[in-house]
Parts: sequence; C-alpha cells; structure tokens
Amino acid sequence: DTLYVAYYNAGLRVVDLSGDLKGNLYEQGREIAHFKSFDPEGRVPNAPMAWGPQPYEGHIFFADWNSGLWAVELTSDK
Repeated sequence: DTLYVAYYNAGLRVVDLSGDLKGNLYEQGREIAHFKSFDPEGRVPNAPMAWGPQPYEGHIFFADWNSGLWAVELTSDK
C-alpha cells in the first residue's frame, strides 16, 4: 500500500503504508521517495507549492501553483 501526498512547500512524498501504522512513519523509514518541484523562473522562484498527486501508468502527476504541471517517474536507485 502506497500513499502519494503533496505537502505544498515540502513537495511530493511517496510513503509505504503497509503493515503497522503506529508512530512517525518518516522516522520508521517508510518514505519511499520525495521530490521538490522547482523553477527558477516560476511565479515564486524555486519555491514548491505542490498539490494533488495522481499516480498513473508508472508516473506521478501533480500540480504546482508556482511552476505548473509536473510528471515524475518513480525509479529505484539500486
């Protein structure tokens, strides 16, 4: 089970929700990935304001008030 969430100024976060959900999931190492959207020429330069993530066919689409629509791909660094 995976949660795709956008925290406005913290950007996109992907979190593992499998198993016991007690305590701070980030301290437990449940964060799978994160991405902070940026644009030096955005409405507010390099300041993420992400919201509305939607996973679809291997990509995660989300909007950013300062820099527009983003499509990112979740890949393994292994």
